[in-house]
Amino acid sequence: MERLREFETIFYPKSVAVIGASTETTKFGTVFLDSLVQFGFKGKIYPVNPQAKEILGLKAYPNVKDIPDPVDLVFITVPASAVPKVLEDCVTKNVRAVVILTAGFGETGKEEGRKLEREIVRISKEGNVRVVGPNCFGVYCPASGLTLLPGANFSKESGNVAFLSQSGGYAERFCQEAKGWGIRFSKVVSYGNACDLNETNFIEYLAEDSETRIIALYVEGVKDGQRFLQTVQKVNKRKPVIVWKGGLSEGGGRAVASHTGALGGRKEIWDAFFRQTGAVRVNSLEELIDTVLIFQHFSSSCGRRVAVVGTGGGTGVAAADACERAGLLVPAFNAETLEQLRRLIPPIGASIQNPIDLGNPWTSPPIYRRIIEAVSSDPQIDALIIVMWHLPLFYARRELLWKFFQQIVEVPITISKRQRKPVVMVLCATPTEVEMLEVEGEWRRIKDRYLAAGIPVYPTVERTTKALANFVAYHKFQKHETDLGLSLEG
Repeated sequence: MERLREFETIFYPKSVAVIGASTETTKFGTVFLDSLVQFGFKGKIYPVNPQAKEILGLKAYPNVKDIPDPVDLVFITVPASAVPKVLEDCVTKNVRAVVILTAGFGETGKEEGRKLEREIVRISKEGNVRVVGPNCFGVYCPASGLTLLPGANFSKESGNVAFLSQSGGYAERFCQEAKGWGIRFSKVVSYGNACDLNETNFIEYLAEDSETRIIALYVEGVKDGQRFLQTVQKVNKRKPVIVWKGGLSEGGGRAVASHTGALGGRKEIWDAFFRQTGAVRVNSLEELIDTVLIFQHFSSSCGRRVAVVGTGGGTGVAAADACERAGLLVPAFNAETLEQLRRLIPPIGASIQNPIDLGNPWTSPPIYRRIIEAVSSDPQIDALIIVMWHLPLFYARRELLWKFFQQIVEVPITISKRQRKPVVMVLCATPTEVEMLEVEGEWRRIKDRYLAAGIPVYPTVERTTKALANFVAYHKFQKHETDLGLSLEG
């Protein structure tokens, strides 16, 4: 409870000040101030600039100390050399937390920057002020109306996913791209150099946060490796922790050092971290989104035996290969299921084996439903992947077949409601010709229909199988936890 109270000021402030906003609309601080206003921060906002009386319609103050009311959270956007003095003013004002958006500190690799960072650490400790940053994009919390630097158009709807990112750019991109996949956030923090509050502090808080069920991270390096490992190991037993570790290659390590000044650590050490903690490992922004999506929709454990239902022999072969590359199994159906399928699927141009090739894209909705029901009921199967690639085919003959196709679309939703086994959709990407733009719009509407029904949707089989494999591996680890006795130090 003490940790929850400490972070209350950061995520749910009743008032904020933006130091460095100005009448120049392109300035960093003004852009951020405008984002806060446009997004709809629920508390009071105070611009601070000694040269302005009013900024974006808000009364401005020459110094944070001149604001007559208490200020819970301060965002600092002044040049790096001016930050220590501004931080001292915040201490005098009895501000409890600040977010330093300004860059130009330890990440520069220069002694002047490192000296400035040491100075703000000293001031914050002596003044009992918690610091997010420097060199960051800030905090996004839909419930309180806080948003990141460029986040005026982020979703205002709260969710159960938290994201911690050393990179401000990836924090912004993840929020933007996840929005289209129905992923909603409880909290997002871009924490940059982490001179005070670091990834472990935030994970400890999120472990106790009732609004957060899934914790995702983009991390370049950690401040205290052993503490980070032990914290993730503990938290991951209660809430899935999904980690994208950047900078494991030689070139990536150099980029990390110049980006946030972090020490990335050796690849073998991080390999040991994932083996020991059971944290879910992802390797790209795309895989991060895909994995968070499946964890958002599924909560119960799932085995790795998969049935694939689609149209086209090549599609089935590719799907089986993708499953096995990801560590999933595509087992044979039992005799009872095969007999049911034999009665439902014509013997010519199709296959009743797993993966199933329906052959005819015009399979009637009642038959399609019975096929999927039969597969879903097989005790040899833990999850279903349903591949739907022929949207353009139906759309091209919309007047004749569109109602038929809409009935096909509803079948997986009906099955997922009746069966406890996970159903995942592959809604293959549409053609890129300008003439097919209407199909893209329909693709998005169908995607949203499945997401609203609790069914994860992916545009390729490869992305589907990797996300599902990550979900399966997490739950397998929970059942068979191992301790390799390794450390993240070194």
